[in-house]
Amino acid sequence: MAGEKDPEDKQVLIDNSDPADHAEESSTPSYAEIPLTASPISNKTSERLANRFEGEGSDSPELFKTYEDFALEYEGFQSRVTFQTCTGPNNDAPPPSCSPPLGGGGGGSRGLCTYVTRRVGRLIRPVQKLGQWWRFHRKLLISCFLTLLGSAGCLIFFPLHLENVSRGVAGAGDGYSACLAASTVVTLLFLFNSVVLEVMERRKLFSESVLRPVVGWRSALKVGFCLGLSFVTIFYSWEDDKVPCNFQDPLLGLVIIFAIITHAVCRWKSIGLKRAFALSAVAAGVFLSVDYPLVDHHRCRGHYYQKTDKETSITWTWQVHFVWTMAFVVSIWLATIAAFFLESSIPVPKVKHSRLYDLEYNAVKLRVMSKNVGNGGTSSADAATDVSWPGGNCLNSFYRFSPYAQFNLGLISNAVLWFSVTTWAIILSLFWTEFIPGFGKGIRVEKLPDRIFVAFQTSLTNESSWALFVSVFTFSHAFAYVTVLTRSPITAISVSTVGFPIIGLWWSFFQINHSFFVWMPVMSGELICATLGLVSVCAGVYYFVKFEILKPARVHKTRVDQHY
Repeated sequence: MAGEKDPEDKQVLIDNSDPADHAEESSTPSYAEIPLTASPISNKTSERLANRFEGEGSDSPELFKTYEDFALEYEGFQSRVTFQTCTGPNNDAPPPSCSPPLGGGGGGSRGLCTYVTRRVGRLIRPVQKLGQWWRFHRKLLISCFLTLLGSAGCLIFFPLHLENVSRGVAGAGDGYSACLAASTVVTLLFLFNSVVLEVMERRKLFSESVLRPVVGWRSALKVGFCLGLSFVTIFYSWEDDKVPCNFQDPLLGLVIIFAIITHAVCRWKSIGLKRAFALSAVAAGVFLSVDYPLVDHHRCRGHYYQKTDKETSITWTWQVHFVWTMAFVVSIWLATIAAFFLESSIPVPKVKHSRLYDLEYNAVKLRVMSKNVGNGGTSSADAATDVSWPGGNCLNSFYRFSPYAQFNLGLISNAVLWFSVTTWAIILSLFWTEFIPGFGKGIRVEKLPDRIFVAFQTSLTNESSWALFVSVFTFSHAFAYVTVLTRSPITAISVSTVGFPIIGLWWSFFQINHSFFVWMPVMSGELICATLGLVSVCAGVYYFVKFEILKPARVHKTRVDQHY
C-alpha cells in the first residue's frame, strides 16, 4: 500500500471504529481512547516516541518513562499544533487553506502566535494532568475522604452515645444495651439503603439484586463473630471507665497501627519499600497524636480531672483496670482482623473480554499511539491482549484493564448489609453477659427488657446518637468500597487512622458536658501533638495511596476471564 512504512518502524494507531472502515481512510491519523496508565516504557519504544514527537514539530522531544507521560505530552502538543503538513509548490509557503508550518516558521505575527501557543500549552499542561488524574481516581478519592470523615465521627460521637445511654436517664442503661441499640439501628439503616437500591435495580439502574446475599455464609459469620465480640467488649470496657479514660483513644490507635505493621511485615514482598516508608509515616503520626493524652492522666476528652471523683464513676482496683485493658486490646485486634477478612470475603466480579464500553464505564480516556508487536506477542509482561479483537496485539492497547474494576453500589451495600446482620446476631446472642457480675451489671433476667427499652428510647431521641449511627453507616460503606477498589485493606485502615489526630484537635476545642459538646478551646500539648500528627499521617496516607494505585503489578496483573 502507498504510504506504508518499513516493518521495522511500523506503528499502529488504535481506533474506536470498525476495522473495515480503515480501508478507505486517508493518511490522517485517528486515535482511540484508553485508560490512563503508569506502565513503564522500554528504552527502544521511548526513543521511537521521542523521534515521532521531534518529527512532528514538538519543541521538547524527550524520552518518556511511562505511557502516562507520553499521553499527557502528546495531548498538550496536539492542542497546540495541527497534524496536517501543507506546503506550496516550491515547499516555501503553505496554501491559504492550510495551517502554518510546524515548528513556528513563517515569521511575523504567525511565528509569534505559534510561540505564544506553545508557551500557553506548557502552562496549562499541569492543569490538564490534574484534571485527568482527578477524573480517573475520583471514586477512590471520594471514598477515602468519606472513610476518614466517618472514622473521625465514630471516635467523636461514640463516647457521647455511651454517656447518653448509661448516664443520661438516671443510669438506667448500660454498655450492652447501648451496643445492642446502636447495632440494631445501624442494621436497619443498611436494610433501608438496600431496599432503596433494590427498587432502583428493578428500574434497571443496577445489574444485581442487593437483597440476595453475595457473600458466603462462612465469611459473613467469620466477620460478624469478630466484630460482634469486639463491639460488646469495647462497650463494656469503656463503661464506667473500666479502661482508664486517657487510655481509651490512644490504645485504640496504637493497637490498630501495630496490627497494620504486623500485616505489612507478613506481606513484605507485596508491600515494597516505598509503601513501607509511607506506613512508617502513618504510624509515627498516629503515635504522635495519641502520645500526649496517654501520659496525661488528668485530661480526657477536653476535661481536667484532679482525682477520679466523677459524679457516677466507680473506683476500680488496678487488677480490674489491667484485665479490662487487656480485653480492650484483644477486642481491637479482633476488629482489625475482621477488616483484613474483607479483602477475601467480598466477591469480585469476573473479568470478561474488555471492550470499548468498558472504557466508557471505567475511567478517563486519553488519545495515545501504540507500537505494533510482531507475531501476536507483547514486549511487556504487563500487557493484556485480546487477539480476537482488532488491535489486540498492540502494546498498551485499550483492551488493557483499568486498575478499578466495575463495582456498583449494590455489591458493596449487599456485603455491608449481611456483615451487619451477622454482627447484630452475635451481639444479640451475648445477652447472657448482662447477668454475670463484674462483666455485666449482674442484673436479674426480668430487668433486661427494661434496660434495652430505655437504651432504644434514649438513642432514638438524641442527636449525638444519630450522629454516631450516620458516621457508622458512612464509614462502613466507604471502608468496604476502598478495600474493594484497591484490593488492599491496609489502604482503607491507613486512611481511617487520619481520624486520630482529628479527634485530638476536636477535644482541644470542645468538651463533653451533660451529653453535649461545649466550646472550650484550650492551648495544650495535645493540640500541638495532634497538629504535628495530622501532617505526618496525611503525608504517609497520601504517598501510600499514591504508590498503591500506581503500582503496575496491581494495575495490569489481570488477564481475560480471570478473577482479580
